[in-house]
Amino acid sequence: MKPNEDLWTTLNSLFETIENRKSEYEKWELDEKSSYTVKLLSEWVDGILKKIWEESTEVILWAKNWDKENVIYEISDLLYFLNVLMVQIWIKPEQIANEISRRFWRSGIDEKNSRTS
Repeated sequence: MKPNEDLWTTLNSLFETIENRKSEYEKWELDEKSSYTVKLLSEWVDGILKKIWEESTEVILWAKNWDKENVIYEISDLLYFLNVLMVQIWIKPEQIANEISRRFWRSGIDEKNSRTS
């Protein structure tokens, strides 16, 4: 990843790196002691969800204090952990992009009302 890349390129690079870590872990090429990503993946969904909860809370707390620098930092952490979750449960970035595109021209109120609870 390079500084100042667009968000999509950066997130794709992050996702691919996490996928590679998972593949290396599954081939016994990496272990939990050599990679934080592998450590998270070895904890399955529960460990990842705990980190997502923690980072989401931190985003909220910093945002309530209007601390832009820390909000950026915590959102970056949150995006990392969301990507780890996506890799763990086999969701591709394209699936997220497709869902966002599907909703794009639809009113947020109509979208919310169309959901079944």
